[in-house]
Amino acid sequence: MEKNFIKVRTIKDIIISLSLIITGAVISFAFNGIGVVFGGYSLIILGIVLAFVLKRAYKESESGELYLKRELSFQQKMKPTIIAALKSDPNTINISENGNGQDLRLVIFYSKSTQKAYIQLLEYIPFQYSPCTSMGEYEIAQIKNLIK
Repeated sequence: MEKNFIKVRTIKDIIISLSLIITGAVISFAFNGIGVVFGGYSLIILGIVLAFVLKRAYKESESGELYLKRELSFQQKMKPTIIAALKSDPNTINISENGNGQDLRLVIFYSKSTQKAYIQLLEYIPFQYSPCTSMGEYEIAQIKNLIK
């Protein structure tokens, strides 16, 4: 199963950018003082930069559904355990081992609104991460331990 996820803006991202721009405009035009006006202009510039940069969600290209992403990293010795858990019950993956190594990366795309998740295990082979497993589809209830 090949899934293609594209980074997109959420409503929250747009609200953050717009609120910074509006707050900066109000501050810079409502107050007199070089420091305050400079601060207002800085907020406007920050809001504009964030409007182009801030993208937190991922859109699945075929269905158009929005997903959030979580990545967990593990040591190489965890590979057989994780692969076995992905085949049977992903909730049994020991996330306390997360962050102990950079050899394996478990990528999770999940959507609480559709109650679906996609998980893939990637292995670091010098200069890139290569897939160890195909993209598997799960229900949110099956992976609730991984996304908390």
